Amino acid sequence: MQQILDSQLSPAWVGNGRGDIVATNRLGRALNAPLFDDPARPVNHARFRFLNPRAADYYRDWDATGHDTVAALRAEAGKNPYDKALTDLIGELATRSEEFRTRWAAAPATRSARRAGPAQAPARDRCSGPYPPHRRAEAAGHSYPKRREITQRDDTLTTPT
Repeated sequence: MQQILDSQLSPAWVGNGRGDIVATNRLGRALNAPLFDDPARPVNHARFRFLNPRAADYYRDWDATGHDTVAALRAEAGKNPYDKALTDLIGELATRSEEFRTRWAAAPATRSARRAGPAQAPARDRCSGPYPPHRRAEAAGHSYPKRREITQRDDTLTTPT
């Protein structure tokens, strides 16, 4: 795993459902340096977000990261209710962070752990309406060549010499 991370030309790290950073490359460590500067181990996004005063300068959207962190921990607790490390982390956060306690108590257990982010597809590309995506163009009156027509056209192409 470390060799794969080290081969990446961008920041990369591997985490678990608790928010621990399990492995990272040098750029990933540099990007997450404030988390690694915290003496608490294992390095953990949730612990850093709710217990370290430097987190307010680190995270761009403070409210969203608080929401997402609690939602992710709730989802993980639903999957692994007997995970001692997870229950210890939740207990630590609930004991030491008023914000975490409030968010944990207010969050519905069914809330999704993922929020819509910048990678979300534009509305026009989402699967909605009575037709599946591959039939929507036909329903709108567009026609596309059949696979056989494309293959026949490709056979007529010549490669430059």
